[in-house]
Amino acid sequence: MKPAGRWGHLRAGGGRATLLASLWGAAGSGWSQTEGVPSPDAAVVQEQRRLQTCAQLSRIGWPASTSERRALLVRLDSTRQACLDQPDFLAALGGLWLEEGDVVQALLWLERALLLAPEHRGARADHALALAAAGEPAALEDLRKEWAARTDLPDLLRQRLDQAARLTAANRQPASRPDAEAGGRWLRLSELGLYLGYESNLDRSPKLDELTITPPDGPVSLPLDKPLRPRPGTALSYDASWQAAYQSDGLTLLRGGVQLNGRASPEHPSTDWHSVQAAASVSRRWGRWRTEAMASVTEIGGQLNEAYRLTRLGLSVDTQAMGCQHRLAADAEQRRQAVSILANSRTLGGTWYTQCPLPFMPGWVAGVALRALTDQPADPERAGGVQRQASVGLRIGAPLGRFGRWEATARVARSLDADGYSPLLGNNARRWLKPALLGLEATVPAAWLGWNGWNGSELIAQLQATHQSSNLPVFVYRSYGVFMGVRNRW
Repeated sequence: MKPAGRWGHLRAGGGRATLLASLWGAAGSGWSQTEGVPSPDAAVVQEQRRLQTCAQLSRIGWPASTSERRALLVRLDSTRQACLDQPDFLAALGGLWLEEGDVVQALLWLERALLLAPEHRGARADHALALAAAGEPAALEDLRKEWAARTDLPDLLRQRLDQAARLTAANRQPASRPDAEAGGRWLRLSELGLYLGYESNLDRSPKLDELTITPPDGPVSLPLDKPLRPRPGTALSYDASWQAAYQSDGLTLLRGGVQLNGRASPEHPSTDWHSVQAAASVSRRWGRWRTEAMASVTEIGGQLNEAYRLTRLGLSVDTQAMGCQHRLAADAEQRRQAVSILANSRTLGGTWYTQCPLPFMPGWVAGVALRALTDQPADPERAGGVQRQASVGLRIGAPLGRFGRWEATARVARSLDADGYSPLLGNNARRWLKPALLGLEATVPAAWLGWNGWNGSELIAQLQATHQSSNLPVFVYRSYGVFMGVRNRW
């Protein structure tokens, strides 16, 4: 979908019409959810504060310049998790994306607003404009006919609708999304990221000069002919994805896509790896609740490790409560090695995730994830036998000045084998592993730095640090990395 050409003409002189449509819908839609809410306890007060925040953000005046619009877009985008059930907010967010020229993002949030409030007039107007910009003028024509006799339609909005209709008629072309069917709606999103940087331990190697083995007659230290050393070097990291979603009845969403990830080092090509994943899901909304079933197949290869396949099935349910987004998920995964079938396994796991906006800190969002799983080997002779794992993850995201955004993540896990790993290591001790990960990412839209023609692209800077401790030294390693690159969505 490439609507930018016609949309550029459509936006010329349009000014405030897009968000004006959203504000008009907000003013007359009756969504005054913060009035008359009792506050007998802190929980209700927090919910009231959430609703007030969403309402205030949805009614902010139209920005006077491109930079102000983009700053407001960052502010709304960083708060959207707390306002996913507020149609006024979603309509404003969609209107900003529409004015920015990103029709895919605009349709995503405008359609979600209309799911919650089908008669939201501002969202309907912007939704029709977005579809016209995408080459589907039917909704715009129907809306103009429906509103032809209205006397409360703002003049600027009526002019915008008429201008869009004239341009659509003058540039009538086959729909840029020919697979959109009556009664449903297709959405697509593609993404590509390229990052160049440095890693201190490309192969996750321990640092060992000797290895201590524990035969029955006592421990023996064996000097290694070739000591184990981490291999540092430059690397190119990449990720690419393509996703499509079909919304059938306003409550059910079908999604599918393909994702490619990998890393390549010109200095140490034996540490290169890549993965390809195909995934599909179906989700349905039930009021404030949403359920989802998903399936995926991932192929991991490259010279770093033996190739293997992961097949995964999952179920999840999520909702909003107390101003936060909550998700509970269960999954089952099967691992199949290309050669070493002794390492084949099945896992059963569960995850709880909660994400909340931080009070008194506009734009700040924090999340915590708890996960537990059991890894059952297909062959009982696998070293260590059954492995049980638990982890906790933290995430904090916040605005970076007026334009960008930064995000920090931390994750700590612990796994423990049910049986001794090897009689020659630690006297057949049960192996435990404690991997810890720290990450920091800063994102700045490229267009906001004056890079013309880079609309939809982001400049990325990443810092990564990993440390794994264990009672068996051969599994101990640490690594850090610094990467910079660009990510583009269209």
